[in-house]
Amino acid sequence: MNNPLLLGLDGGATKILAQTSTIDPRSSLIIPKEEYHESNYRDSLGFDSGFIPIDLAQQKKRSQRK
Repeated sequence: MNNPLLLGLDGGATKILAQTSTIDPRSSLIIPKEEYHESNYRDSLGFDSGFIPIDLAQQKKRSQRK
């Protein structure tokens, strides 16, 4: 494949972003395409506006238990 199409996903605390890109064969740089899709979690039918995340230090302790 000369110039494959790549899909990038970025899931953050408030939204998720999806965007396609390609790699420039001359410079090896990733070149984003103009179109992208962004969705805010608060717009989801299952969004819980009362959700309070566990303290980050506690999350880290729990992740070490595995």
